[in-house]
Amino acid sequence: MRIRPTSRRPLLFAAALLATLAATWWASSLDEEAEVVSGPARGGTPAATPRRVSAPPGGMLAVRRAPWPEAGATLMQSPPPPPVAVEMPPPEAEIPPLPFRFIGALGEQGRRSVILLEGKEVRIVRAGERIDANYRVDRITPTRVEFTHLPTRQRQALDIADHEAQP
Repeated sequence: MRIRPTSRRPLLFAAALLATLAATWWASSLDEEAEVVSGPARGGTPAATPRRVSAPPGGMLAVRRAPWPEAGATLMQSPPPPPVAVEMPPPEAEIPPLPFRFIGALGEQGRRSVILLEGKEVRIVRAGERIDANYRVDRITPTRVEFTHLPTRQRQALDIADHEAQP
């Protein structure tokens, strides 16, 4: 009977398996002493001296290793992220106090103007007008005049309710 080439492959695998099992059985039955040699230590220090270890009674060779160093426990961990610099917003510029004093009001409610005193200069302004390059009049109500300090873009208000109540 002729064996086809494709059926030889399982026979070769079976023979290799039997050879491996036989070698394993033979190695486990050895009762000789085994020599264990440590490799060179880290950092270039000389290697440990060889020592002889005899096989345990069960026929298997048991080799004990030194415990892992504590530094080895973190070998596979990723490094911590770098610290993140948090940008603090710039400190708000201090707004100077309003240089205006309320003198009086003109006109009706819809077209109201106010008379302001700045130092020795008298100004008559309406809502939406600019006073020099520093202030803009945003709104005029019966109780207050609202300004925006243009360099810092912050709002300020001048109360006028007390002035209008006087006769």
